[in-house]
Amino acid sequence: MHESGELREVFRDHGIDTIDSVDPKVSGSENGKGGITQSTGLSTTLTSRLESLVNSNPVMLFMKGKPTEPKCGFSGKVVAILQEEKVTFESFDILTDEEVRQGLKVYSNWSSYPQLYIKGELIGGSDIVLEMQKSGELKRILVEKGIIQKETPEDRLKSLITSSPVMLFMKGNPRNPQMWFQLQSCECPEGEWCQFWVL
Repeated sequence: MHESGELREVFRDHGIDTIDSVDPKVSGSENGKGGITQSTGLSTTLTSRLESLVNSNPVMLFMKGKPTEPKCGFSGKVVAILQEEKVTFESFDILTDEEVRQGLKVYSNWSSYPQLYIKGELIGGSDIVLEMQKSGELKRILVEKGIIQKETPEDRLKSLITSSPVMLFMKGNPRNPQMWFQLQSCECPEGEWCQFWVL
């Protein structure tokens, strides 16, 4: 952190003068070590590193811990949602790198973690991702960005059929059938309750 001049910038940002204080150049210094990005105030070196991390995978999750061992419930929630959606993703444990942890907050203008990025675009944290999953917006974005394939009617039917040991397709529901067939009930041999239609 101190070799790239980041520490000096932190001191400067907090009004602390340093010995041999040098005014950093803005956007691309001549010495090749990077300057300050005007829009965020981050060094060009750190900005470049963050952009590289954000774009290192089509779905990138910056979280506390690892997917197999989340260090906070919010991070664990986003991991679970991505797994439910069958999304292949990479993650970065922000607890292992303070420079990335603090820099990404500035870069994204998002002050908390986890942060989910899809194709380099910030989606949000756990509450937003959960709401997007519930509304179907997350799946729409994943399909739109080419991360997952759109579910075909055959896929949907297969998913429904295999979601329960016994599946009954009917109009209405067992208490209020919408067809004039008579709904009969019987006790299954294993003691489970079954329902079927009789013509």
